[in-house]
Amino acid sequence: MLRMRIERERRGLSRAQVARRADINPTSYGLVEDGRLKPYPVWEQRIAAAISWPGEPASLFEEADDASAAETENHA
Repeated sequence: MLRMRIERERRGLSRAQVARRADINPTSYGLVEDGRLKPYPVWEQRIAAAISWPGEPASLFEEADDASAAETENHA
């Protein structure tokens, strides 16, 4: 599971909400979140901003589990 999904769910946001905030087609956003489409660099930045991610945008697109995501959040 990509870190972006964990972080989106942690913030209580739907896929549609994040897609709208990031100005990305919802279908394309879903493909990115499912790991089936590599995001454009500008999408990485927009998605990070849409979920208020304080870290490096590219780190949202790494594989993570709930425990490692929580550890990252505790160190941020």
